[in-house]
Amino acid sequence: MIGSALWNLIAAILGFIFVFFISFQSTSFETAIIRGTICFFSFFLIAFLFRFVWAAIAVDKRKEDHSLNENPEDSLSSEPSESSDGFDAEGTSKMIRDLMKEDQQ
Repeated sequence: MIGSALWNLIAAILGFIFVFFISFQSTSFETAIIRGTICFFSFFLIAFLFRFVWAAIAVDKRKEDHSLNENPEDSLSSEPSESSDGFDAEGTSKMIRDLMKEDQQ
């Protein structure tokens, strides 16, 4: 997944602080602590879900990028392109024709 659990902890602490101070203005200290704690766990889970969705989107994006031609200018060139193992299409087709001629004899 994208990031680490530190992001979850940061989101949880910020959520706790925000809710605690907002709640402390209108309720007792104990109620503010309880609300802040509930918010702490809620923000921790929300951050985890957010990171999970973000990682799923990033993986899908990487798959799309790899499925597309890495360099679109290569497909526009008139020269035969070589694959990653060093064989070109013309040489491969010549080799296959030669093997077919041998099988017919």
